[in-house]
Amino acid sequence: MDSVTTSLDDPAVDKFRSLVIRGAIGVGITLLLAFSIYFLVPGGGGYSFVGAEVSPGAIEGLVAPAGTAIDALEVATGAGCLACHSTDGTPKLGPTWLGLAGSERMLLDGTTVIADSDYLRRSIMDPGAQVAEGFSDLMIKTFAESLSAEEIDALVAYIESFGS
Repeated sequence: MDSVTTSLDDPAVDKFRSLVIRGAIGVGITLLLAFSIYFLVPGGGGYSFVGAEVSPGAIEGLVAPAGTAIDALEVATGAGCLACHSTDGTPKLGPTWLGLAGSERMLLDGTTVIADSDYLRRSIMDPGAQVAEGFSDLMIKTFAESLSAEEIDALVAYIESFGS
């Protein structure tokens, strides 16, 4: 049997390398899509996003004020809120929404504030204005431009639905 030798500069090796790299990229994209679908699509009795479980009952009938038909969970998911905020008290990068509305919050500057709808709205639109103690000013600063007033109202109502 003759042995076949090839150099690393051989065009066949380059073609093989290219196919392997493209295959790896394809597998990576497929895994990313599967991962995204797993966490973004309703299923298993709840909605999941980055480990946050929200029961469908917690969001039924939740709409923005004035009867607009904005799905608050869809806004929260699309804006990425649930990546940093939990709805069940689990610690994350940002404060949990469970029990937040109506509670007294100590801020980084040592002052306290009641987490009423105005505070929640301001925290979405200008997150660095009043940062809660124990947290850093990491929240995305573009929600005032990227979300409509109705979407922000829907988020505030959604956060308030988790009570104080």
